[in-house]
Amino acid sequence: MPDALERSASRFVVGRGRLLVLLVGIVALSATLVLWVHEVRHDAVRAQALFDRQAQLIAKDISDQLGRYEGLLRAGAGFFLHNRKVKREEWRRFVEAMGLDQHFPGVDGIGLVRRVRASELETFLAEARLENPDFRIKSEGDRAEMFVNYLLEPERVSNAVGFDVAGRRDRKEAALRAMDSGQ
Repeated sequence: MPDALERSASRFVVGRGRLLVLLVGIVALSATLVLWVHEVRHDAVRAQALFDRQAQLIAKDISDQLGRYEGLLRAGAGFFLHNRKVKREEWRRFVEAMGLDQHFPGVDGIGLVRRVRASELETFLAEARLENPDFRIKSEGDRAEMFVNYLLEPERVSNAVGFDVAGRRDRKEAALRAMDSGQ
């Protein structure tokens, strides 16, 4: 009988040992799962914070670049306010001094758009042809009012000189807003 009792006790201990091992395994696996979920969430939070920071830096870079471009436009406006009868060669020197290629990447050229009413067309053309004998207006049909690229530099964008921006409604509206605001 002692053998049977010993065997029964031995099985009980072995059974409890297996149960204990199983329980320790389940607890360890549960702890691993909890820690893994925590790390995944923490990684997502870190990734979002990194993304937000990168987005802020990019937005600041874009804002700074647009500010430089706005400064370029304001300089051009100031140049015209100082001298309303700017000559082509003066404008060329001004634009060259601004260093578009070095300081304003992406800007093809800078120019003046003149509002020309139908009643002023002949006078405008005569003035324009004093400095540029080949000057002509590139417009789609006759209009009572045009907004013409008058002075445009550098030379590589000269094919847009004479272009009537009022041919597209959105461009005409932008020209009117700029004119009305003085900007």
